[in-house]
Amino acid sequence: MLGFKISSEKMVALPFTNGKGEVTLAVNGIWIKCVKATKFLGMIFDKRLTWNAYIYYLITKCKKCINPMRALSGKHWGASQQVLLIIYRALIWSIIDFQSMAYNSTSAMQLVRLDTVQCEALHISTGTMHR
Repeated sequence: MLGFKISSEKMVALPFTNGKGEVTLAVNGIWIKCVKATKFLGMIFDKRLTWNAYIYYLITKCKKCINPMRALSGKHWGASQQVLLIIYRALIWSIIDFQSMAYNSTSAMQLVRLDTVQCEALHISTGTMHR
C-alpha cells in the first residue's frame, strides 16, 4: 500500500453487538484487537452503545472541576455569584454539553447521575440550599 500504513498497535475494533460471541478481524494479514469499549474523539463507545462508561467519565471530569469552585465560593469572602456562574458555564456546562446527542439513547438513571453533578455545581454557583 502506498501512503497509508496501518498501525496494528493503535488500531482496535469495536463490534456493536448484543451477542456474546467472539469477533475476529484482520486487515491485510494484521490481526486487530477487539475491545469492549474505546475512546474516540473524546467519547467512550461501548459495544452496546449504552454510554455508561462515557457518562461515568463525564461525572468524574466534572467532579474535578467542582472542587475549585468550592474553594472559590464563600458567603462572606468568596467570588461573586456572577463569577461562579461564569466558571460553571466554562468548566461544567461545556463538559456536559459536548456531544450531548449521546444522551438520547442512555438510560434515565445515567441522566439522573449527570443531573446530580450539575445540580451540585449550580448550588455552589448560586449559593442556594441543597433541599
